[in-house]
Amino acid sequence: MSESASHSRRWGILLTLVVVEFITGIVAILAVPFSRPDGLVARSGELFYLLHSVLGLVLSVIAVTVLLITPKSERIAYIASMGGLSGVVVAAGGGVLTTMHALRLMGMGLMLLGVMISAIAYLLPLVGNLTQIVVAHSEVEE
Repeated sequence: MSESASHSRRWGILLTLVVVEFITGIVAILAVPFSRPDGLVARSGELFYLLHSVLGLVLSVIAVTVLLITPKSERIAYIASMGGLSGVVVAAGGGVLTTMHALRLMGMGLMLLGVMISAIAYLLPLVGNLTQIVVAHSEVEE
């Protein structure tokens, strides 16, 4: 597997993880009552709530790891890893806020914002690789 394909695969996996985490969040919204009392673990729909939380934790660890292994010399990849981790941190902060009823809606908004930031960040290198492939293909045809 070429280095470019390996990098594309990394960003594709990260983007997929963000989307899966987002979908489990939507399921958790539907399964866990919005009007539940304050607390870390919901009494109803706790399986979905915990799945969403554990996936978020796993995604956080992976995002930190990717940032640590991405060399600063690879500008787009480093920006993507910083942006992806930033989005994960924003979403995690929103998740913490949802444990308090008074801040639940704000927390949900921050989680959505974090997902959008991470998804866009992890999409950047994929778009860059696609552009390089199209340019290389057009040069071969000439």
